[in-house]
Amino acid sequence: MITSVYQQPLDKWFSEFLPGKDGENLTFEPEDLPEDFRNRPFHFDDISVNPTSEKYEHSEKDLYSLLCPVIQNAFDLAAYKSAGDPEYDALLIKDTDSARETRGQIAEYVAEVLSRQHRQFTFAFYIYRNLARLFVVDRVATVTTPPFDYVKDPKTLLKFFYRLAQADGVAQGYDPTVTLAPSAHLPTLREHMAKDHGPIETLIHDAMDDALLYGASSIWPLYTVEVHDDESDEKSYFLIGKPRTSCPSMFGRATKGFIAFDLVQHDFVWLKDSWRLASQRYHPEWEVYRKLNAKGVKNIATMRCGGDVHAPKLQCTRTQEAITDHSLKSRIHCRLVINEIGRPLGTYETSYDLIFIIACAFKAHSQAWEMAEVLHRDISDNNVLIIQEKIDGKYEIRGILIDWDLCKYKKQLEEDRVATNDNQSGTWQFISALRLQYPRKFCELADDIESFFHLITWCALRYHQHSLLGKPRALTMHVNDMFLDCATSPEGLLYGCEEKFRLMTGSKPGFKILHDETFKDVINKLLRICQSHYRSLDWDDLRRFQAASIREAQEEKKSQAQTTSTTSHRRRLQKGLSGMPEGTVSDDDEPDNLNTEQIGRPKLASHKYFFRVLDDAIRTNDGWDLEPKQLGRDNFADLLDLNFTVGRLRVTGTTQSNMTSSQRRKRSAPVHTSRKIRKTGTCRHAVSMGRMEASLTARSEEDAN
Repeated sequence: MITSVYQQPLDKWFSEFLPGKDGENLTFEPEDLPEDFRNRPFHFDDISVNPTSEKYEHSEKDLYSLLCPVIQNAFDLAAYKSAGDPEYDALLIKDTDSARETRGQIAEYVAEVLSRQHRQFTFAFYIYRNLARLFVVDRVATVTTPPFDYVKDPKTLLKFFYRLAQADGVAQGYDPTVTLAPSAHLPTLREHMAKDHGPIETLIHDAMDDALLYGASSIWPLYTVEVHDDESDEKSYFLIGKPRTSCPSMFGRATKGFIAFDLVQHDFVWLKDSWRLASQRYHPEWEVYRKLNAKGVKNIATMRCGGDVHAPKLQCTRTQEAITDHSLKSRIHCRLVINEIGRPLGTYETSYDLIFIIACAFKAHSQAWEMAEVLHRDISDNNVLIIQEKIDGKYEIRGILIDWDLCKYKKQLEEDRVATNDNQSGTWQFISALRLQYPRKFCELADDIESFFHLITWCALRYHQHSLLGKPRALTMHVNDMFLDCATSPEGLLYGCEEKFRLMTGSKPGFKILHDETFKDVINKLLRICQSHYRSLDWDDLRRFQAASIREAQEEKKSQAQTTSTTSHRRRLQKGLSGMPEGTVSDDDEPDNLNTEQIGRPKLASHKYFFRVLDDAIRTNDGWDLEPKQLGRDNFADLLDLNFTVGRLRVTGTTQSNMTSSQRRKRSAPVHTSRKIRKTGTCRHAVSMGRMEASLTARSEEDAN
């Protein structure tokens, strides 16, 4: 069982995470209480539990009415007093369906708290009948106490609330570098919001309006946030409201993105708040941006400031220090501010726009590798943004590649080639087929280039007309098998998406683009490049990166599939059936000229083949469907229920039909809001040649040769 929940004895848990004020350890007996509190109940005698019965003696609502008054007494006592002023156990977490469901529900609630509040960590408690547990959660793990009987012995639960009430904000887990914004800042903010901000005006109002309308009572109040710049050692201050993006997971980088107002320069910028891994193997993103800018890499964000969060000590996670699982590494709280506020990739209007935007990001990726020796390693729909810039009175689009916090330098990648890797990095849908089937394989340039193909295919399926529309079962299965399928090996390795692997090794695409011949042609040409590369691979050498258990499972699955296929074919012949089942493709879906003269060449070892296809496509006027796709349209809204969370890896693109129960209940105030972008005169097919040259520049020297 893979878990991020660890148990500690009660005394050690309190000592580590909630030690109390001045070592005080109340018994909550009358003789130990101030006189004004001796007649108040500090027990749970009114709660009755029959340990031999599965039935509850109290409803959940009734239980609250019995718990809350006693807990409030503990809070009142703490306020009154303040005014006067073992080793890590073997894991004892059940691994049953009901236990996992309960942990999932707790995780939803805790993740929501961490998403909406500015915290370093948070406390929680769980009550089941007469038993309770206490939790502390940060971005690495959860540390819990053993279950204890709070009815027979109320002191432990009361001590928890008493000490929590006495603790200051930092001890309670709050981040002191984020404070409620003083009203003195509001006139300046309103003045600058009233100006014309062009394409991003809707985004700015979406981030700030609720706070300005409801003030401190808003569910997204205005905060002042401090950003420390690592290079200059100076501090800058920004106003933030509702997050534009937020990670639904409790653990990991936990990235939040805000449209922020700079209190000195008086303009709107993008502020990224995250928890980076404390490892020399990973580079702080502000360091990467400085490296890329120094080398003149185009189509990336412009960094304003960035650094780790100090308050005044460096903000780091703590749970990894309390347990003996040495595989868990500390995380450091950090912030980055960039000048550009971009639109999500999914808001592009035409297939031509999509390919142009992807080409811009691809050029950034190419220059980062060739000029700065930096590999991005997380190509995804979230990490390619649409920037609209006013040129000669007209807004024109450009794509930029962002989020470089998982990147590695070329020297590191060469070191990785001699070692095996037990951790995947990136966004699951877009990770290369090879890395998903050989999860110990090192990441290399070819994997990133292939990810651009999967990104284009994902957008084609999600936003365009294709042969699987109107077939929800076929579309669901195809999306799952190509992008979401995930299994865990006995060694704890994540692997999956065999359909993606079959496509890369020569099978036919599972869908066909309709009414857009040039777009279809681009996808087919890129696919041929990928398939040619896969035919050049040394499969015997790759076996060392594949766990034996995964190989055995795949061989068994392949054998079963062959048997099923043979039986199905015989039945079809016997019944005289013709045609194909829903979701399959016809022969004309296969890209032509698969057996080219250059078959078997490692074409993903260089950017030049992909870039040639993208560059040729955006320079042609023929065959494009220039009708804008319907804004807000999402073909994935019709998918049947799928789990869009894969291990600890984030899976973007969740639609309403795939929300968790708590997410459905809170749709009125979503964290992941994506309003329709009003039209602002964005050029569609007619991207100016000068603008295209500025974004893409000429083909690389390598391509020219």
